[in-house]
Amino acid sequence: MKTIESDQPDEFIISSMELYFLINLVGDKGLPDKDTEAFIRKSCSSDSPDHIWREGRESLIRRRYFIPGADGELRISAQLLITLCHIFLAKKAYLHQYILNGREYEEFLYIHEEKVIRIECLKSDEGQYRLTYLNIDDNELVQSFGCTEQKLQNPGELPALMLSRSQFEEMISRSSELSTEELIQQLSNTTDDQEAVIALARCIKSNTSKGLLRFYIWNHNTWEVQCVQYMCNHHVNWLIRSSANHDEDWMIATPTSMEKIQEMIKDWLTESTS
Repeated sequence: MKTIESDQPDEFIISSMELYFLINLVGDKGLPDKDTEAFIRKSCSSDSPDHIWREGRESLIRRRYFIPGADGELRISAQLLITLCHIFLAKKAYLHQYILNGREYEEFLYIHEEKVIRIECLKSDEGQYRLTYLNIDDNELVQSFGCTEQKLQNPGELPALMLSRSQFEEMISRSSELSTEELIQQLSNTTDDQEAVIALARCIKSNTSKGLLRFYIWNHNTWEVQCVQYMCNHHVNWLIRSSANHDEDWMIATPTSMEKIQEMIKDWLTESTS
């Protein structure tokens, strides 16, 4: 595949089908797991991977991101090729899905040394994504975390709570139909600390934002994953850690300031993988 000169900026707005085609060009490095594939394919009008791939390819050719040469070989714009190279060489990535004041947001980042390729889902119902080329120390990297920042103080010295992940996920799925008192009763079955239980139950029932982070590290020939959730209301922020191993049922909920959560993300982004 050869390159062509282009005046395209360090930002691309593309469809889900176009994104699926591009990500598949880099092979196994492009899609760490089913969660990231679902993130990319969620708005595709077809369930057939081959059809999505063909439609994405033809659309990119029509938009002249790819130009067929006389020999039949596709020419790719230089800036788009640089973007794909950073995705292919990435040793870290993370998927961030969160809800803030009832609105859903999603983004996926590939990290290669000091460069970051950010993929933001702009309109999930229309299948629009923005690819942005950033430096790892760019303040824009933490913009989405700033959206969930609250001017809060954690009440007292609440302890961390050890919970059953399966039971907690069931409570979350039923939280709209359970009262705060019922949530407190169910949480009390797993721990004796009533003050922390009450604070967590209230946060589940009246959160203003909540999110899921999946961290990926490339280990020679496969992606390793770790999962973290957070949940916030106007009184306390909770950081919720669990194992990515489906055979392990533990979960730890810890009262944490949003600044601490942001620091954790920044430390992980800048930490060396070697």
